[in-house]
Amino acid sequence: MPSAADNKALVEQVYDAFFTGDLDRWFSYIDDRSALIEAESLPYGGAHRGTAAIRAAIDQILECWEDGRFDIEEIYASDMSAAAYGTMHWTARATGRRISFPLLERWTFEGGKVREVVPLYGDTALVLDALGID
Repeated sequence: MPSAADNKALVEQVYDAFFTGDLDRWFSYIDDRSALIEAESLPYGGAHRGTAAIRAAIDQILECWEDGRFDIEEIYASDMSAAAYGTMHWTARATGRRISFPLLERWTFEGGKVREVVPLYGDTALVLDALGID
């Protein structure tokens, strides 16, 4: 069974892959049992299960946003999961608007693979406004 330190290191590796643009490495942590659960109100919202669905969701996210950065303040980890809390920064492609908002993402892992990631947005209204969505 992985330790809290193992799960903390794993979530750090996942973020590093995503925010350095190494999506091949990022997707190496995903398999057909993985799930990404996004807020329903977002254009890429809903439960995305499996490699193909998660890839499509990530494509949608990257169509909406550019120049992303997650300033992580703290990672909380146990032998079951990890949660990262900090401030997310993105620029909306449609409007060019740069926003920052608090974000907590809860990650569960099994065998070095993501089982589920659930982002909890501090302000989905701000996100939708930046995207130009009423």
